[in-house]
Amino acid sequence: MIGNGKWGSNYKNTLLKSKSIKVSDLTPIIKSGYQTNKLNNLFYNLKTKYDGLIVATPSNKQYKILIEILKLNIPVIVEKPLCINKFELKNIMKYNLIICPCN
Repeated sequence: MIGNGKWGSNYKNTLLKSKSIKVSDLTPIIKSGYQTNKLNNLFYNLKTKYDGLIVATPSNKQYKILIEILKLNIPVIVEKPLCINKFELKNIMKYNLIICPCN
C-alpha cells in the first residue's frame, strides 16, 4: 500500500478484513525514495517481497511511482486518475496493461 490518505485508508481497511492478505504501508519508505530520486532501487528490493501494490497517492505524484512499478512488472492497482496529462498516458501505455475503469 502506497498512500495513507482517505482512499489509501479505504483500500487498507477493506484488505485487512481478509484473513489471507497481509497489508504493509510502504508510504514512509516511498516518500523517502521519491524525495531522493531512488524509487527504482526501492521497488527493485520490494519486488520479491510483495505480490502486488496499490498506489493511492495524490494525482501529481502517482506517475513517477507507477512508472517504476511498471518497469519491474509488479502487479498494481492505481487509484484514479491513472495520470494527469497525455505525456504520462503515452508513457504508461508502453507497458502491457489491463486497464479497468471503475466508478
